[in-house]
Amino acid sequence: MDWRALTQVKELGIAAYNCSCLAEDIGKIFDVYWQLGEKGAKIPDHWPYDLQTKFNNNTPMNVTTGINNYQVYVSSSPPPFCPDGRTKDVDAVLSVIRHAEKFIYISVMDYFPLTIYTPKIKFWPFIDDALRTAAIEHNVQIRLLISKWKHSRKSADNFLKSLADISNSYPKVSIEIRRFVVPSTPEQDKIPFARVNHNKYMVTESIAYIGTSNWSGDYFIDTAGVAFVLQDAANIKNGTQTIRSQLQSIFERDWNSNYSQPIEVLFK
Repeated sequence: MDWRALTQVKELGIAAYNCSCLAEDIGKIFDVYWQLGEKGAKIPDHWPYDLQTKFNNNTPMNVTTGINNYQVYVSSSPPPFCPDGRTKDVDAVLSVIRHAEKFIYISVMDYFPLTIYTPKIKFWPFIDDALRTAAIEHNVQIRLLISKWKHSRKSADNFLKSLADISNSYPKVSIEIRRFVVPSTPEQDKIPFARVNHNKYMVTESIAYIGTSNWSGDYFIDTAGVAFVLQDAANIKNGTQTIRSQLQSIFERDWNSNYSQPIEVLFK
């Protein structure tokens, strides 16, 4: 976190107050990092028992805020950083996608079905396949809002277009792609690695996912990151404002804004 993150980069996060059980669980992830930060540290074959967690995608934590009840867990990456019980971040992403019944809205800076930072680029289709399956087999509406800035790789548009191309291939198959551009003045344009939509989140009709990783294989395989996954209570009343519904509203605001460009425009 630096001054650019707070003034020149579009970010999104979540804060929790007065929830010791959640703080304790996130603290275990910090303790993993702290242990690995010691001189000569190595990833152990098996993490100590006190770093294990019982909260994950199969047994989430029950949390109440105001009148709303949620099921919550925190995922982590890369897999070697996950003690027993901790859901791996990519598994959290795939779980949210597979549980969607109506829609999946995704806002991330980068999206690639590849590992793009390895010496040899490798195909990494897990999230891409899950989205195609959701759209084709379950008729889930999918929208991806992907950042566009001076450091975007041109090849990203090809992979995004391949997703968009299956939209309407069969009845009720809907995948829409837009690129989000943060405007800049000539002076702002001189600031390195700024003026970008840096969000990494996903929202469905029942679940909110807020993470730290870009969506390419490298981030889930080799990079330290965490995600907060929150599901609305099953008995929630229609129209009730929740953290999930707020995230949906943010996505819809950005999707419908003047800073959002349909990917089709880029290929004209």
